[in-house]
Amino acid sequence: MRTAVILFASFVPVAIIFHKAFFAPNDYVFEKNGDGVMYYYTLAYHLKYDSNLLRTGAMLYPYGESIFYMGAAPLLPLLLKPISDYIYDLSSWSVGIYNMSIFISIALCVFFLTIIFMEHEINVIFAFVFAVGITFLSPQIHRIPGHFTLAYSFIIPAMFYFLFKFNKENKLTWSIFTGILFI
Repeated sequence: MRTAVILFASFVPVAIIFHKAFFAPNDYVFEKNGDGVMYYYTLAYHLKYDSNLLRTGAMLYPYGESIFYMGAAPLLPLLLKPISDYIYDLSSWSVGIYNMSIFISIALCVFFLTIIFMEHEINVIFAFVFAVGITFLSPQIHRIPGHFTLAYSFIIPAMFYFLFKFNKENKLTWSIFTGILFI
């Protein structure tokens, strides 16, 4: 129960700081030029027009290229393409999905840092306040306009948490979670 409250509370500072984009994620673009617009475009193009899960024709015409080189986080196209092809066309929602993935990443960073601090017996209030401070002072926050793949700030705290849990419990699941972070 406490973990769920911390996870919910982790979204509050994100919603306050990014309120315009958080409450209308499909209507807000972080970067209208350069690499930022390329990330939005390649994801939308891949979801709408590409027939191959691992290749996109959005760049390097007429040959196309791997989705791992299109600048977008590869996990998003891998998860969204089958849904977009067989269940519901998500291409018109790709901007909002991309923005929400960044917001979820920030909230997860606050969550994992809070849990790490609590594992080291720091008061939950102090843990949360310092986790918010560390998250919003991290360099990844400044990568949001323009370099979205560098904006996923939860990766390092999650890796530390999973490794910490693995050292305590020595279960295979924690090493699998750590491996998933590198996709």
